[in-house]
This record gives sequence, C-alpha cells and structure tokens, in this order.
Amino acid sequence: MDHDKIINILEKTKKNLEQIITRFSKSSSGLLINIDDEKTYRTIIIETCDLLNDYLGTNKYSYMIGEHYRNGFTGFLNTPNIHSIECVISVINSTITRFRRNPNLPEKLKNNNKDCNAETSLNCPEKVTVKWLIDNVPYRYYVSFVVLLFTAFLFGVEFAGTDLYKSIKKDATPNMSSAMQKINNKQ
Repeated sequence: MDHDKIINILEKTKKNLEQIITRFSKSSSGLLINIDDEKTYRTIIIETCDLLNDYLGTNKYSYMIGEHYRNGFTGFLNTPNIHSIECVISVINSTITRFRRNPNLPEKLKNNNKDCNAETSLNCPEKVTVKWLIDNVPYRYYVSFVVLLFTAFLFGVEFAGTDLYKSIKKDATPNMSSAMQKINNKQ
C-alpha cells in the first residue's frame, strides 16, 4: 500500500474518533459513549492495528493503541471512556507525524524486525550453567523469583503465629517428660 494512502487512512480514522468524542453523553455515572459508537470504536481499533501491523510489521504504535483501548473500559457498564479515545488519537497523531517525517520508515522497520528475530533465536546448551542462565534469562524472572521466595517466607512467618500452627505443633511434638519416663521405665 502507498505511504500517502496510509497517512490519509490514519487521518480519516483520527477524524472518526474525534466525531465519536463529540457524541459522548452525560449521565449520572459520567460521560458515556453512544452505543453505536462503541461498536464503531472497536472496529476502528482493530482495523487501525491491523493496518499498522501489515504496513510496519510488529510495531509500538499498534501496541500502544491496543493498550489504550484495553485499559479504557471503565464504570459500571464497562464502556470505553473518553480519555481512552483521546489517547488513541494522540498515538495516531504521533504515527502520522512520524510517517510524514520519515517516508522510508516501513522498509527500515521491517529490516530491523528481521535483524531482531535473527538475534533472539536461542541455542540450547548441552549443559545449563549459571553463566548461561545469567546471559540468557531476562532480569525480570530473577526479580520475580526473589519476590516469590520472600512472599513465601513472609507467609511462613505469619502462619507460625496462628493458633492453627500452634495446635499442629503441639500435636506433632512429643512431650519430652513422658518420653523420658518411658525410657527410665524400660531400664
């Protein structure tokens, strides 16, 4: 698809979203989207993300639009809020600006995606070592493991103070004086 045609589609999309905002109505629970516009908004999001993914490959613009859409449902009726649509418009504006400034962007991004995919292939080692884990496991997994371990420790400490634990411990721990009496009786 032609670069200018993509920009025109994005500009029309932006205008459609701006029109949806003008049709929000006030209610006791805040501003509500028109029922018909909610369906249109969903369609616009899907089509815009697909358009950008087809044109650029995996990209941050589609991701941001999708995140603003997913995080924008609020209220008792769980409908899109006006802020969500404004954020999507902002991302579309940024995309249009970037496309205008850099007409060769699609080729560059697709080439970068190919390079990234080639770099992220993981060769399985014959032996998993600490060095291999440090080099190949993302930092967030280490943090998650430490948080999980610390949480389990805190639950253990908290459980040790409960009456349930004390009763289990009392039943499981033999009375030392009765054990000594049994030993003495056998002698």
